[in-house]
Amino acid sequence: MKAGFIIISQFADYKPKKGLTVSNIIDRVTAASLPACATKLFVTFSLIAEANEKGKTGSVRFQIVDPDGTVIMAPPADPYKFPRDFPGESYTLVKVFVEGDIEFKQFGRYSFEIRNDGEFLAAAQFEILQKS
Repeated sequence: MKAGFIIISQFADYKPKKGLTVSNIIDRVTAASLPACATKLFVTFSLIAEANEKGKTGSVRFQIVDPDGTVIMAPPADPYKFPRDFPGESYTLVKVFVEGDIEFKQFGRYSFEIRNDGEFLAAAQFEILQKS
């Protein structure tokens, strides 16, 4: 299994028959003072299973790591199951996590990490910059 993409945005919605809608993709925020607070962030990512992983179950979660390497948020894991009969060589599963009122206590680069059953898959960077 591998991660296909990871996006941090202000809005995301996924409907299997209609597809993925994402708006206001962000990779940095400018703050006048600390702590800076994000009222709502959407973390959208895809997991790609190969043919030999049909029917596989597991749990996936994301965690936010601050510039010092400390995990500042790790919501509960979300279970998933790949279909037993997906056609073709691979299957993409899209997940959307919504988190509100995230407090960033320092300026710098944060990492939004995706983990599958505890194993690191991918990360997206997000930076808090000081307003000048």
